Amino acid sequence: MNLPTGYTISFWTILYSQLGYLISNGGHSADNAYHGISIRITAIGRLWLTLKHPDGRFWSCGSPDGAPQMEHWVHVTATWSEQDGASLFLDGTKVCSDQNPVPGTIAGNDGEFHIGVKVPEMNKYCHCIIDDIRTWAQQLSDEEIFELYESGK
Repeated sequence: MNLPTGYTISFWTILYSQLGYLISNGGHSADNAYHGISIRITAIGRLWLTLKHPDGRFWSCGSPDGAPQMEHWVHVTATWSEQDGASLFLDGTKVCSDQNPVPGTIAGNDGEFHIGVKVPEMNKYCHCIIDDIRTWAQQLSDEEIFELYESGK
């Protein structure tokens, strides 16, 4: 994933169980060998965004406990830019952001983008439905993200 000025990804999902990766192409941790983005559901039901730049910088943040609600449609958006760092939105509302990356190892990428499973460990599946995935090679504004959510309701 090339990140020249910014990045946005959005999708709709219904989560049926906790624990699993919704999207992944690397970037799971600061010492991971791959750069990229991942969004996962944790064992306590939080969505967790991680993003790793090819130069090794790493951003990470998670939704509040109990968000999102299980077995209901939710709109998920993640953004990144050099200026604002990484942010996660649920149903058009920013729920977390990380503007202070931690240093990590310089990373490569295998170029594959996976939906519903972790890269490169192909056994970390998400029991969910994912629909209407969209990406932009720029950071959308908070207002544009809210409009995107509203237009899909």
